Amino acid sequence: MATVEGLDTMRVECRTLINHQIRLALGGMPDTTTLVECDLPGSLRMAFAAGEASGLIAVADGKLMIHDPAANRCVVVPAPTERNDIIMEALERGAGAVSQSDVLFLPMMMVGAFEETHTGPKAYEGLETVEGTECHHLSMDTMGTMFHFWVENTEQALPRRVLVVLPEGQIPDTEGEVALFDVRFDGWDLEPTFAEGTFSFTPPEGAEIVETLIPEAPPGPEATLLGAEAPAFELATLDGGTLKLEDLVGKKIIVLDFWATWCMPCVRALPIVSRVTAEFADQGVEFWALNQGEDVETIKTFLAERKLDIRVALDSAHEVGEAYGVEGIPSTVIIDLNGVVQAYHVGFGDDYEETLTAELEALLAGESLVEPAKG
Repeated sequence: MATVEGLDTMRVECRTLINHQIRLALGGMPDTTTLVECDLPGSLRMAFAAGEASGLIAVADGKLMIHDPAANRCVVVPAPTERNDIIMEALERGAGAVSQSDVLFLPMMMVGAFEETHTGPKAYEGLETVEGTECHHLSMDTMGTMFHFWVENTEQALPRRVLVVLPEGQIPDTEGEVALFDVRFDGWDLEPTFAEGTFSFTPPEGAEIVETLIPEAPPGPEATLLGAEAPAFELATLDGGTLKLEDLVGKKIIVLDFWATWCMPCVRALPIVSRVTAEFADQGVEFWALNQGEDVETIKTFLAERKLDIRVALDSAHEVGEAYGVEGIPSTVIIDLNGVVQAYHVGFGDDYEETLTAELEALLAGESLVEPAKG
């Protein structure tokens, strides 16, 4: 199969079909139809329709515009030039609000990343027919989450279907494996003729011009934990021992990372935390990875496959995670020699390694990263 070419100029309709269990678990999320039109660099249009809701993302004249008709609010900011950069910028600006779920952006991301995804390690399942078109069926297991791709049996190898299946237990109130969503690509046109004004968009009269559609978040756990005494805990460890926080306070600078094997950002972050803390181990830094709710065999298999030699404690009931206000993983907490929380990071970013390194260097030099919490 040839790699996908010409996708910077194209038109395709994407239908995102939501599994009924997911629909119930997430409060009635509707199926979505997205018309994607591209003439990059410079022009892109994604028009969404989901039930009675709708929304629009447009790129024209160097501007990225995201319109939420329900609230009549519109983001207008400088636009990146690359397709995937545009989508990531749109997501960071709250584009999920225009159609209720970031899931609905998967079709465009799949189109943008398909050159990479369809040449990576995976199983070949054979030839199958998708809505009358003969396709190659490829599957890829990413830490238990199964990605299925169907691409046309043609020189162009255009994607026709993407199915994502989550392992058991990942979605509350569901049983067994769950097909998260099923994306169908219809009406591919790689030499489209765009009508005049296709990529033009003027915010409606009265629209509020904003920089983001994301509402201001309530204070996170760092608001109460930074500068405060770290909550005490005791956990069993992967090697059969016991981890007590009080045994380390006064002796070590402690780095805790809350994680799970199924969490892709965790999988990326964990080796970095391990590497950074190892550099300071002989200066009194100790790292513990606090696994969230997984069984011993799953964890050991993951560590062996990833060739990670780290200390793991088992937060099987999520009690320590709750005590530390963990709402998303990975969450990384740094505790100083006095048992005070000095840093609290949620998620994984490009500057993750540099940030952790700088924070540990500062603490080892006797500096404080935060003001003491008020009693």
